[in-house]
Amino acid sequence: MPDNAALSEAQLLEATIPPSPIVQQWRELQTFLYNPKDGTVMGRTGWEWLQVIAFYLAFYGFLAAFFAAALHLFMMTLDPRQPRWQRDSGQIGTTPGMGFRPRPPDPESQLLWINSTAKQMYIDQLKTFLAPYTNQATNNGPLLDCSPMSLTPNTTVTQPDDTHSDYVCKFDMSLLGACAEKYDFGYNTNQPCVLLKINKIYGWFPNVMTPVPSEVTAFQQSIQLISPPDSQSIPVTCAGETELDSALLGPLAMYPASLPQSFFPYQGQANYLSPVVMLQFLDLPRDVIVNVRCKFWVPDVVHDAAKGWATVGLQIMLNSE
Repeated sequence: MPDNAALSEAQLLEATIPPSPIVQQWRELQTFLYNPKDGTVMGRTGWEWLQVIAFYLAFYGFLAAFFAAALHLFMMTLDPRQPRWQRDSGQIGTTPGMGFRPRPPDPESQLLWINSTAKQMYIDQLKTFLAPYTNQATNNGPLLDCSPMSLTPNTTVTQPDDTHSDYVCKFDMSLLGACAEKYDFGYNTNQPCVLLKINKIYGWFPNVMTPVPSEVTAFQQSIQLISPPDSQSIPVTCAGETELDSALLGPLAMYPASLPQSFFPYQGQANYLSPVVMLQFLDLPRDVIVNVRCKFWVPDVVHDAAKGWATVGLQIMLNSE
């Protein structure tokens, strides 16, 4: 009897002493995860969990279906071949800018620093950019010889409409002259070439400038040309930004002399390639940065360097070997 009395007192004492906070929290967590007395898991019975799952499946299923239907209706308003907002009604506007290749390693820079290390990088950039031009004969879709002697009245573009929305002009790579890939674009002979092009704007069609401005005539007379300028083309001129830059620039060559009008307009054609010209620097000074400004010339276009309209600026420096 004394032993039983002592045991009862010990049990009574244990029952009256509250558990530690950690033990209490652990017991509450166990009860929350599964309560065998009420048959609940995390506070809900099996039937209640089934109702919750069914509700959220229906709710998110409806949201997904609504989003898919709205997206489908939106896509029905778009034309896969052309942008909804074009030229005056869009942000790009009606005057395209110009681009040049190769590009400096720093995307914020316009300086082509030509040294023994960078030469091969610039050559590889031009090879990569011109690869589609070289391989365009193997591309799908109709290809036309758009040279002036090859165009017939049925393939001459006179205005930007849908008549020629599928044709693609084949660029004649032989027009690149001394700036062709087989000559390493002139970089290994210290007469580097820079590719110039007009940025694409859907439906933009350049009219030919008549008469040709005196600045264009003077430029074409001062440079080496592989062929005479085509009257149905867009002239491109380049000069130094300042008089000092012009004096440092030295003699230039351009291949070809202008950009063919027949390549325009761009209307979303598959495998479309913009026409290009190559500007070659024949006698650059060593270790001097020369600032160059290039423009294309069409009627009713204002050259604006700040906005990038119809012009592009670049810097070039040839290191001493």
